[in-house]
Amino acid sequence: VLGPSATLKLAGSLSDQRIKMQSMRLVGEALTLTASGSADRVPPGSPAAAFIKDLQAYWQLEVGDLSRISSDVAGDLRMSGQLKGSPGSMAAAATIASRLSVRGSATGTVDARVQVLGLPKAPSATILAQGMLDGAPLNLDAAVDRSADHAFRVLVRQADWKSAHLDGDMTADADLAHSQGQLHLHVAQLTDLDRLVGMNLAGTVDGTLGIVSAQGHPEAHLELDGKDLVVGRFSGNVHLQAAGVPEALRLQLNAQLPKVYGTPASLS
Repeated sequence: VLGPSATLKLAGSLSDQRIKMQSMRLVGEALTLTASGSADRVPPGSPAAAFIKDLQAYWQLEVGDLSRISSDVAGDLRMSGQLKGSPGSMAAAATIASRLSVRGSATGTVDARVQVLGLPKAPSATILAQGMLDGAPLNLDAAVDRSADHAFRVLVRQADWKSAHLDGDMTADADLAHSQGQLHLHVAQLTDLDRLVGMNLAGTVDGTLGIVSAQGHPEAHLELDGKDLVVGRFSGNVHLQAAGVPEALRLQLNAQLPKVYGTPASLS
């Protein structure tokens, strides 16, 4: 990515009150990274974790030819973002734009925005993405939040690409005491993913991950069904079920595989 002839240029200043990076520019064979920013220094004797305040940093990354990073992709990538705040409460934002082709697919443009607040103790993040990927519309609208009691909430308002769909709203903590909701996955044609993963796929997949009540206590519940599956040289039907609390999960797997390297097999 950087190559043997990469160059780095940095200009800045340091005083008792302020740290300032006027410019930073890193140029490699495949990418160019630029950044600038500043932060106020806290007075001597302050806690070590709060050595700066009022940080403001800006960056930009450009990759003119993605094939120089991986031969499986082609196109370009542009990213820019900022980081603001103090060590105890920071916010970050980034925008991403790419003209992308994967393993010879039609080139499409994908744009995304990511925002993260409340770093590092109670982060919350949102991501929005849209565009064309492998000749089909891509739409994503999702959020992840972590509350003060360390529970995580995953909210997927929309996630659609070809026959793949994901949605749901689920909150979970370590002991499931304050957990609820479900996430749902449906892929009607796994062949849609052939080009992205670089292998032969077929079949349908349906899955649900959620929190259910069992004898008055919350339990995690996972159910995954794969029908008429083809994954490389393997084919068949698979049903996976898991239930319980994190330290005591009950697992059940049933599989009928009529062709495993040419030999039928079953598992339960």
